[in-house]
Amino acid sequence: MAWPLTGAGAQAVATMEQATLDAGGTVLRYGQLYGEGTFHPVAPDGPAVSVQTAAARTAGLLSAGSGIVTITD
Repeated sequence: MAWPLTGAGAQAVATMEQATLDAGGTVLRYGQLYGEGTFHPVAPDGPAVSVQTAAARTAGLLSAGSGIVTITD
């Protein structure tokens, strides 16, 4: 997620992200999705990304090297 988490979920996400990086993978952190077919028809406050932008940027990262990428508008 493209925003800081708190509570028990924060440690779970950190553990999964580190395991992904340790395996040589790429962590994708998305803003809140918005657009057709989502809970938010327009961009909500805070980090957000349209469904179309998220799909296009994700496709372009399929062969990316290990690291962390934040996907927002």
